[in-house]
Amino acid sequence: MKTYLSLILIALSATGTVLAQTSTNLSTVQADIPAKMPLVKAAEVTLTATNDFLTNNGGTRNSTAGVAAYEMYLALDLQRVSNISGEFMAHFVSIQGTDPSTRIGDSQVASNIAMPGEVNRVTDLWYMHKWNDNSHTLFGIHDISSEFYITESSLGFMNSSFGTGSEFASSGQAGPSMYPITSDGIRQHFEFDNNIWLKAGVYDADPSDHRAYSKSRGSLFITELAYQTENKKISLGAWNYTKHFSKHDSQAEEISWGLYSLAEEKINDNMSVFARLGWANPNVNIFQQNLALGTTYRALFLPKMDDEIGLGMSRVDFSSAYRNALLVNDNFKTFSHETAYELYYQFSPFGEIFRLRPDIQFIRHPSGATNTPDAWVFGLRTLITI
Repeated sequence: MKTYLSLILIALSATGTVLAQTSTNLSTVQADIPAKMPLVKAAEVTLTATNDFLTNNGGTRNSTAGVAAYEMYLALDLQRVSNISGEFMAHFVSIQGTDPSTRIGDSQVASNIAMPGEVNRVTDLWYMHKWNDNSHTLFGIHDISSEFYITESSLGFMNSSFGTGSEFASSGQAGPSMYPITSDGIRQHFEFDNNIWLKAGVYDADPSDHRAYSKSRGSLFITELAYQTENKKISLGAWNYTKHFSKHDSQAEEISWGLYSLAEEKINDNMSVFARLGWANPNVNIFQQNLALGTTYRALFLPKMDDEIGLGMSRVDFSSAYRNALLVNDNFKTFSHETAYELYYQFSPFGEIFRLRPDIQFIRHPSGATNTPDAWVFGLRTLITI
């Protein structure tokens, strides 16, 4: 395994050097674009390649797995070339490889780019119009997790629960409109003053269905109110589906809905902390609650390589109705919760174009199963951006 990772590092290091040269050439070409091509001048293309290599000891079975996500972003700022105050975004995602959580057996998903199967689809395709400095409207195919239920200081963690809370991410027919499986919707943003803003959106409730919107699938509504400064954010959010879902303990149906709260603060130029708490209707959702806490620190050992270290904990509590249903229907006993502890260290040996992120996770009570041992997960993430 050590030899395997060493070869990977050597290969990717060489790739990073080549890509750094390519990025410089692309920048030169863009600077030489003639004025007769204004749309090209206003466009920005970004390519990313993220690779996760994870080895677990414990869980469902010991294994090694790899998963990769290749993405292309096309952003267009119309205000650069016209009097239209609007932005266009197209985002394509291709995910390949094996989901490590199928071997770990965890519910929170150890790699936030992993999927049960191969994915090739457009994740974002939207237009946002700015009515004024305090109001803008977005419509099209949109990733909710890029704007709602987000703490910037937790985005470096590999476990999915540090991105969007598991109680919301696992809700609905096939999850909300969230990376990489998204749906069409409308989002409105209001700013009441420099520090308080409100976002509200409505989305197709079943992103797995590619057909045009149907009333039978229902809609997902989400709202978030936040107080945010340069160094601090405190927000409250709520979401609900219009479609009813079967209750765990009966044939009756209820609406799936939930609440969440977020808080993060930049203590100084180097250190940030965050806390997140989400709750979902336990009668129809597997997860009743998700609590996540953590801290990150930049420029600890290698400031010239933009290094960062992060330590976090995320705990999900399973719905008591869900656990009772498993016991009654399948005679399957479960723990009340699953907890993931994560430590990562990131550095950029070739500048922003190439980053390495060694990662360690300890999963306590994977999926709450009493017959599944706790798991240690050792990971390495590589990120290339041009």
